[in-house]
Amino acid sequence: MSGGALEAIVYRDDLVPGQRHFECAKLRGLISVQSCADRFSRAASIDRFVACRHCPIGYRHQNEISGEVAPSQRGIDGGLCTRCGRPSTRLVRSSGHICVSCFNRLREWVKGRNRKGREPIAYIPLRPRRVGVEVGGIVTWQRITSQTDIEPAARATRDGHKLHGQQPGRTRWNPDRQAFEYVDAAGRVLLELEDGGRLHYVGVDEVRPGEEPAQVVAAQTLLPVQLAARWLAMTGGEQPLTGDYCLTALCCEQCHRGVFHARKRHGKTEVRCSHCHASAGFYGDDFDV
Repeated sequence: MSGGALEAIVYRDDLVPGQRHFECAKLRGLISVQSCADRFSRAASIDRFVACRHCPIGYRHQNEISGEVAPSQRGIDGGLCTRCGRPSTRLVRSSGHICVSCFNRLREWVKGRNRKGREPIAYIPLRPRRVGVEVGGIVTWQRITSQTDIEPAARATRDGHKLHGQQPGRTRWNPDRQAFEYVDAAGRVLLELEDGGRLHYVGVDEVRPGEEPAQVVAAQTLLPVQLAARWLAMTGGEQPLTGDYCLTALCCEQCHRGVFHARKRHGKTEVRCSHCHASAGFYGDDFDV
């Protein structure tokens, strides 16, 4: 199932008291979150539920019910736009938890004109980015189309994924291509394949015409909260910090399930994790943990 399916879930709480339901695209019907979690947990051993194997939605629901992952709407992360990172009173969940302002800018770019009828030349186009996630204990990668480096990790953690900072292979320089490429333990070049938004890497002895080696990109950045506070105090992150908590592209090394929020108040850079709530403050030379 694609990453887009995770983004498009619309829950209903009005059918049965105390239960949430949603429209399952795979089963083509309305099912409860509990039923979804049950099917996912039994799919590994029961062929009858084979359609639910490796389903990211079932994985998330199972973790929510078991208590391993808190639903995003219960956490401190829920009120921040995954695209611009700023606080918002209203998020468009069908478009990846972005604020109304970012959603309107996206619509203008798609239509090719803003509300004044002009071309939105200042808009930064979306492009595919990679985020490292663990699904059912398996290290893998997911492709997420986004505008900033903040967005992929924020959306992955809200979908209940555990993050990792691994690379699919060893990086080496290819003088013939004048580019870096990934190779496996045997020294074979890695090709990148995509299946429903999930990325797989396959080693080949020879790159055939029409094939391109997997593009080398930076791994996910996971840091201790103290180091994240120092880093953001020095660099400011992707955008200047304000008095309100905003999302950053840095992820928590302690829990692997949260992204760091940061703000600057009275000269101190304050950082907290969206999942485990680890926090630290940095004035310039001394930490306030």
